[in-house]
Amino acid sequence: MRLKLILFSYLLCFSFYQMGYSQDGLKIADHENIAIMIEGLNSSTVEMGLTESRLQSRTEVRLRQVGLKPSLDTSGPFLYVFMTTVGNAFTIRITFNRWVYFHEDPDDLSSELLTELSRTYLTSVTGTHSYEPEYLVSILDTQLDQFISEYLRAND
Repeated sequence: MRLKLILFSYLLCFSFYQMGYSQDGLKIADHENIAIMIEGLNSSTVEMGLTESRLQSRTEVRLRQVGLKPSLDTSGPFLYVFMTTVGNAFTIRITFNRWVYFHEDPDDLSSELLTELSRTYLTSVTGTHSYEPEYLVSILDTQLDQFISEYLRAND
């Protein structure tokens, strides 16, 4: 209970905080196909009608509208959608995750080449809602539009 109270207080202090970043981490060879993973839904989010299948469908529709082909194969690059609510507070986060390659010693290109699944894009919104699921879906749409715009620009 104390953790929920601390989280709720934190969310109230940052009523509508948003951040985002984009780098070359969105550029991939097979950019038309994009895997999706939906997580974070807790019981209060689901009780409002925001189920994993609803968010999956919504995300797939947004991607298809711009000619992208959604998939469920998250072994390669994937779009990660996280939504959760605590009371009337919410967080929606969209990340793009992909394999990145780097040298153990960045100053020595002959050093061991390492591979790691890493987040290369993030946009996140934290705020409050009035228990209206359509408001949260509209925030998700805005975040998806931001991601799609930057993703298409990087792969143009």
